[in-house]
Amino acid sequence: MRYPWFILALLALAACSSDIETVRNEDPASGIKEEFQRSKKTGQREGFYRKSTTSGVLLEEAFYTKDQLNGVRKLYNEEGRLIIEESHKDGVFEGPYKSYYPDGTLEIEGFYKANETSGTWKRYYPSGALMEEVAFEGNMENGPFKEFYENGKPKATGAYLEGDNEHGELLEYDTTGTLIARKQCDRGICKTLWTLEKGDVQ
Repeated sequence: MRYPWFILALLALAACSSDIETVRNEDPASGIKEEFQRSKKTGQREGFYRKSTTSGVLLEEAFYTKDQLNGVRKLYNEEGRLIIEESHKDGVFEGPYKSYYPDGTLEIEGFYKANETSGTWKRYYPSGALMEEVAFEGNMENGPFKEFYENGKPKATGAYLEGDNEHGELLEYDTTGTLIARKQCDRGICKTLWTLEKGDVQ
């Protein structure tokens, strides 16, 4: 959009009278450039932040309020592809999180609450098929989980307790989705109760 000259003049005047200034840094040794906004009075970052290579490939973009990350922060690889997309509030993780394979395909998605992983997190195969979904609470695996083969058939279902510890009934399936084993687990130590070949196991 092209603005009339008097609008541009007003915008320039407002920028000059603002407390916010734009800072640009470049490190010749690493080939990294930074551009961000900060308060002239406090020196704290206030506004956008961008990091890129000297050739112009974007590596990071974010937004700051009072020197704290706020909103969505995006990280890119050296080819400029998005690899991480995370949300912040007042400097801590808060909101959706996503990470991607090098080709840009979604790998992991979940949610942060008050700087802790929360709710159901999902991981995908490079093909885009769902690999697993796990319940999180208190920054650890806590609750039901499901694992899938790449063909979409169930691989295992059960629950975790305070981390990667299977707890309670664990069911395992073959690649056709046929139940092949039933186990009872206690904080990661599992006892086989039944298998397809042997039936009930004593």
